[in-house]
Amino acid sequence: MLIRPNTRKLILPGMPEWQDDRQTLCNLFDELLMGAGKSSGIWTVKLWGAAGGNVLATGGKGGFVSGTVSLKSGDVLDIYVGNGGAAETQGYVPSAGGATPDPNGGSGGIGGYAFPPLTAGAGGGARTSLYLNSVLLAVAGGGGGAGNRNVGPNGFDAGGLTGVGWLGGTQTGPGPGGGTSEAPGQPGQGPNGGASPPWGDSVGGGGGGGYWGGGGGGSAGGGQSGGGGGSSYSGLLGNAVNITGPNSTDPHFGNNAATPAATSYTRGGPGRCVLISPTGQVYVFDYTGSGVRFTVP
Repeated sequence: MLIRPNTRKLILPGMPEWQDDRQTLCNLFDELLMGAGKSSGIWTVKLWGAAGGNVLATGGKGGFVSGTVSLKSGDVLDIYVGNGGAAETQGYVPSAGGATPDPNGGSGGIGGYAFPPLTAGAGGGARTSLYLNSVLLAVAGGGGGAGNRNVGPNGFDAGGLTGVGWLGGTQTGPGPGGGTSEAPGQPGQGPNGGASPPWGDSVGGGGGGGYWGGGGGGSAGGGQSGGGGGSSYSGLLGNAVNITGPNSTDPHFGNNAATPAATSYTRGGPGRCVLISPTGQVYVFDYTGSGVRFTVP
């Protein structure tokens, strides 16, 4: 490529010298700056839901969803990464469910609480969700919060078409509550996890958020005290993978992302979203408390 001295003309091989090429020059610069739409094509997406909180028992793991989607330059992706469920050490303080910035919901349910010596159940983990041009593209469900004691205190894992266990959310409805007598947990409420009620002889964990939320763990004798996991959704992805648990062997799995912490009375690990362009550029989005709008370059 040559630019003739003292002129505004661009000389390219095979191009007549008389051609006024100011527009060609502008187009060339646009291609250099914008990549000539090289980000258009088949992208890979990966989502991890957040984990439920831990008390003496262990919170459920967040689900994992991956797949492909055709994107073009200018497409808009809205990314909402969820946080893990909390775990309070004082029984009379309810444990908050994991938060999501998604305006359409998907937070974890609140853990149950009671007077000491009982300690609170843990909150459920929030979902991680991805929208393409305002249309829901995929969801990774959040894990159920751990219960205090009694039957089945561990939170249920999230993910798959149906969250693990009979408290899990499904593709068509929420998970039921976990109690069998005086104080059942609340069913998952739409995409939100169900809350566990207070004042039982055991204290339940909150349900995980999801496509449909998991049910809250029961607070009465004989019930299931661990919260149910939320279901995931991959209906608009190509080559979809939708599994229970976080697929921790994936090379883009983050440190403690979507998994319970190693110690008791700790918040569950947050979710994560990863986008991979057709040229292999990797974009990683972790929980910040706010949604992120990503425009395909």
